[in-house]
Amino acid sequence: MPVVPNSDISPNCEQPSCELTLNIGLYPDVPRLEQFEETIIQEWEKKHPHIELIFQNWWDGGYKKEPVDLDLFIFDGVFLEDYITKGYLLPLKENDINDFDDLLYYAKEGVKAKHSQEYFGIPQIACRSLLFYRKDDVELQNANTLTNLSKVIGKSTFDTVLPPQGEGLMIDFSSETTNGYYYLEAIEYISKENLQGDLRVKKRNTQESCPIANISYLRQLTSIKHASNMNINRAEKFSLGYGRAYVGYSESMTSLDEKTRNEIEFKYLPFSDNDHVSHFYTDIVGIHPKVLGKKMEKYTLDLANILTSTKTFINATCATSKNPVLQYLLPVRHNTFKAMSKKYPIYSKFYNLLTGSSDVRLFKMKKGAALWLKKNKQRITKRIFEYNQKAKYSQIKQNHSLFFSFKNKHSRSTF
Repeated sequence: MPVVPNSDISPNCEQPSCELTLNIGLYPDVPRLEQFEETIIQEWEKKHPHIELIFQNWWDGGYKKEPVDLDLFIFDGVFLEDYITKGYLLPLKENDINDFDDLLYYAKEGVKAKHSQEYFGIPQIACRSLLFYRKDDVELQNANTLTNLSKVIGKSTFDTVLPPQGEGLMIDFSSETTNGYYYLEAIEYISKENLQGDLRVKKRNTQESCPIANISYLRQLTSIKHASNMNINRAEKFSLGYGRAYVGYSESMTSLDEKTRNEIEFKYLPFSDNDHVSHFYTDIVGIHPKVLGKKMEKYTLDLANILTSTKTFINATCATSKNPVLQYLLPVRHNTFKAMSKKYPIYSKFYNLLTGSSDVRLFKMKKGAALWLKKNKQRITKRIFEYNQKAKYSQIKQNHSLFFSFKNKHSRSTF
């Protein structure tokens, strides 16, 4: 970035004392964060070269840190209601958001305040657990419910870290936070409740058996040694022939070799036999209201729109000479999908994934989400590993303490 000019008054600043810097926190769990930074700087310098962007690398997306010292930040949408309640998000109007109608319906509705026309952020990237399998596996192709998937894969008979060639499911249960998310998703799929309900009501007690049972069925399709290991690059191992299928996010495809990418198929990971809702984790660009006091709201809004534009997404995620593999992240704009599909046909399939369901929702929880996860994630994980099993979670943790992730973090970057 250029050196900030040392002038008393800037023609682009509303008062002499305004700061000519913006502190921003990007969502860190993407395959190539540096490509995002380079793209953002390049676009920003075209519009406001006199204002310095300071990337704050301590920002973790909201899992343990809070955005009190940031002007603009990208966060996991699960914390949206928490941040609104805490006053961390500047409300926006429809005309503040460039190409508003281009946003996918689920995304713009997901950040909209109830009973008003205010939007608490601009959606940027979508994400969801997917089941990846080989195109010629007809049985898995037809297994669209949890029961059918369990029958096709079969309960694990191996106790090694990696499954045999062409057998079993590779899925990560080492993140207690992710397991908490799985639990809440399963509740909604089974009971058709809406996750926007109060997390403290009795129905949310972690002793409720059906959601735990369903997630545990998935866990039992692999070994404890595999499920508790956060260090496995499952996509990479799948390319080497291990497992019949693996669970990961779309960006995990960066770790597949080219041959496997051409031979792979994917679909929603079923959490029950009646999945009627499609949840997507969503990264949201938020603006902190303190920019009003700094007289920098105009510039921060410009930056938010740059971060969420089709041009930025393409330049920040596509293959380059330095990194010849696409990042396979999911946009939340119709035109972005259209542009990406011209060069990468797989984006037509991704687009159908986000628009093909009759009920697609942004995954978020009511206020108190972080506290609820902190309080319940270990109990949920314990029951997932112990349900209908002889194994004791305390012993599993002791035996596999080097592999488990105990951070209050959603393991998006673990493939």
